[in-house]
Amino acid sequence: MTMIVLIPATTPEADAAEKAFRDEVIRRRETCWVKEPSRVELLKELHYVATTPQHRKSSIAIIAEANSGKSAILRKYQESYPSYERKDRTIVPSILIDLSTLKRVEDLSIALLKKIGAIDPESGNHTQRLERFTALAGQVGLGLVMLDEFHEVADTSGKGKPFLKCIKSLMNEGIAVVPAGVDEVRQVFRGSGEFTTRFDFELGTLKPVEDEGIVLELMMHISALPLTAVPEESVKYVMCESRGVFGHVCDLIQRTFIAHRSLTVPALTATRKVMRALDPLP
Repeated sequence: MTMIVLIPATTPEADAAEKAFRDEVIRRRETCWVKEPSRVELLKELHYVATTPQHRKSSIAIIAEANSGKSAILRKYQESYPSYERKDRTIVPSILIDLSTLKRVEDLSIALLKKIGAIDPESGNHTQRLERFTALAGQVGLGLVMLDEFHEVADTSGKGKPFLKCIKSLMNEGIAVVPAGVDEVRQVFRGSGEFTTRFDFELGTLKPVEDEGIVLELMMHISALPLTAVPEESVKYVMCESRGVFGHVCDLIQRTFIAHRSLTVPALTATRKVMRALDPLP
């Protein structure tokens, strides 16, 4: 005899409530920021680069393994120093471009002009657009050009070479460029003599989170649970399984809380079993 199991249908109200819960957890995860000392110091150093006149512009390269919080640093900088209006003009302290969305270096000059608010950003050729961007950068007080996912174009030949040439051109005009990417970026720049003295790699290398207090703070922020609902053993479990990689910490917390509504070790363990992305690279 075949047994038929009836699964109760959800109601529109229940579906809406579940979506609202999930969206709120994700929102808290995407906006979380903790004052981890090295990241706070990096923000200060980026601001120093952006606001200090230099005869030969040098900058910082942000380097870390995937999901370590590089993009979060860049977004936090923009949040800390947003664009604002003056009586005569708009001031744009920084612009952020995701290089993984660009196919050609010509697209970069268009993106630069769009981000800075230029009229008709696609007009002219690539060289003309860069010249126009350089002129406008001075007018809007641009401090940093932050290029996320730089490893997407990071090589010294083929697709990558025109991007490197473009960066050199911008920095020769006194514009600080901040590339962010995985360790491949460091190797590319160090393999090119003209860039070895342009970027500080050590200052921009993101280290894993080592403070359990910061992990606890992230767990409480993302879940909105009280301190008493976040066991000490759960904090240690998240620290161990994430290896302190900032994004791994947040991902494990987010997925566990959405699935189980708690952050107990059994709940975390159940989620960890299906998160292969947290496994260390061979």
